[in-house]
Amino acid sequence: MRQDFEKLFAHLPSPAMPDGFLEKIIRRVQNERQFLILKRKIIFFSIGLAGSTAAFPPALQILKQAFSDSAFFHFFTLLFSDFEIIVASWQSFLFSLLERLPIASLALFFSILLALLGSLKFLAKNLKIILQVKQYRATNQIYGHQ
Repeated sequence: MRQDFEKLFAHLPSPAMPDGFLEKIIRRVQNERQFLILKRKIIFFSIGLAGSTAAFPPALQILKQAFSDSAFFHFFTLLFSDFEIIVASWQSFLFSLLERLPIASLALFFSILLALLGSLKFLAKNLKIILQVKQYRATNQIYGHQ
């Protein structure tokens, strides 16, 4: 029985591939790979956004505490109350302000703020692309296109 089928199909010509078929397949595989990479990045930046959002209030509290402990604002208010004295010795005043500035707390706060804003920017820009691709896929599946 098998030999009969082999003989029957042996005389049929093999179907020819349409022009550009291989290029379409390669392009589709590349698009899927890029889409997968983008999805992984979105997951990474979503975790980063969640972490930096959770770390922002404690960092702000640490910064407030560091400014109150350093008496930076006491020196800074002298700028408004005793301006003539500050103008006379502005270099000493500037060094006193810099000495009282809580650098470590500022660095922590701004690094968390930078991570929060960077993650938010990346997600806002690329979530739009993900949603468009999903909508395009859904539309093509409804109409039977691949």
